[in-house]
Amino acid sequence: MPNFKKISPFNFYVMLNVIYEDNHLLVVFKPSGLATMGLPSGATTLLTLAKEYIKRKYNKLGEVYLGVVSRLDVPVSGVVLFARTSKAAARLNEQFRNHTVEKIYLAIVEGKISPSESDLTGNICEDKRHRKVKLTNGDNGKESKLHYRRLAYLGVNSLIEINLLTGRKHQIRAQLAAYGHPVLGDIKYGAKNNRVQNKRVQNNRVQNKRVQNNNVQNNRIVNFNSKLKNVERDFLLQKNAGGIALHAYKLSVDHPISGARITFVTPYSLLSSELPQILSVCEIERSCRQGDIG
Repeated sequence: MPNFKKISPFNFYVMLNVIYEDNHLLVVFKPSGLATMGLPSGATTLLTLAKEYIKRKYNKLGEVYLGVVSRLDVPVSGVVLFARTSKAAARLNEQFRNHTVEKIYLAIVEGKISPSESDLTGNICEDKRHRKVKLTNGDNGKESKLHYRRLAYLGVNSLIEINLLTGRKHQIRAQLAAYGHPVLGDIKYGAKNNRVQNKRVQNNRVQNKRVQNNNVQNNRIVNFNSKLKNVERDFLLQKNAGGIALHAYKLSVDHPISGARITFVTPYSLLSSELPQILSVCEIERSCRQGDIG
């Protein structure tokens, strides 16, 4: 176990970036470069930090129970959910098995992805020799499905939102790579470059198509390109520790005790302060394209 004796409970709170906690749940932000769990004894993981945080804050004696309900790959950042009781863990795990949770990711992928949104499906099997997964045409793989939506072009790359409909190991990374658009920086799955392209950020969908609605204020898309450039910069700032441009942005589950639907979102301060405006404008443009307004 790592030596945490000199770290105050407050500093554990800061280290963990606690998003939410109650008697049954602990939800934290995982930075890229930190393993969720599974390292040899004595190594620091998100789980060991979280257990020590609970132990110190509530003066727990002995071993602290925390069930790992969701986990992220080492190079991926975002929302991670722990259960503080075995009953909560069992009920939450059942939701994940039944695919009743909602898992939304944001990613920057190489290339200009097309169409603007689509389902990606396929069977995934493990490639133990290369310590990764791959898509297969055979029956030995597990069914995998996600839905992506392009939010904007970032120079020669694309900012996309991903609704992960199943939860296979490395699923997003493998499926996007197989589709020809690996996650930026994900050398393991074929990314060619792990640096931000030094080109003017563009959003062709907003530039080339006028929003046909007089009620939409023009100032909502003023400086849109500069905001996108800031998102691209901020999104990759935390990727310097061996990370990739993939972020678990939002997680929705039913509370294991009350049953109420509850959504956990990464604070924008931990990702990019420009994202609220970016996502808002993308929703306006998407609605206009579908004929929902105007």
